[in-house]
Amino acid sequence: MLEEPLLDEYCSEISGTWYTIYEASANIEVLSENSPLRGYFRLIKCHPDGETLLVIFYTKENGTCQLYNKQGQRIDENGYTTNYEGKVDFSFIQQAKDFLLIHAINKNEEGNVFEVVGALAREKDISEENYQAFLEFAVENGIPKENIVKVIDTDTCPETLT
Repeated sequence: MLEEPLLDEYCSEISGTWYTIYEASANIEVLSENSPLRGYFRLIKCHPDGETLLVIFYTKENGTCQLYNKQGQRIDENGYTTNYEGKVDFSFIQQAKDFLLIHAINKNEEGNVFEVVGALAREKDISEENYQAFLEFAVENGIPKENIVKVIDTDTCPETLT
């Protein structure tokens, strides 16, 4: 009998439901409410081999939620790449079972490069301790505190993925 391969530990820990709580970027315009880089996460699902993962998220276009399913190909231990608004390289940094940091670099079709960091949680809020970890992460990546956006406050997209 063939056995299903086990997910590597990293993938098994990040798979599941996630919500975007905060995002930040040095270029605050890329996080405006109708920007394609203002993402509302719903699900991360790793392939059993750990080499690919599926990210399901929404963005808003003219106030209307648009659902996306993007497959990321593993490029290093915690990093993946996908095509979305150009090319996006992204990595997740596990902080706790219910809290992730995401670091994404988008190179769009015009060759512009945008760096975005985010705080993801299993619930729709994070603790003060997790917020401080996100704030420190943003500042370490050259993003000023005033460029942090609490995107969960504008997340009116469906929770179900139908």
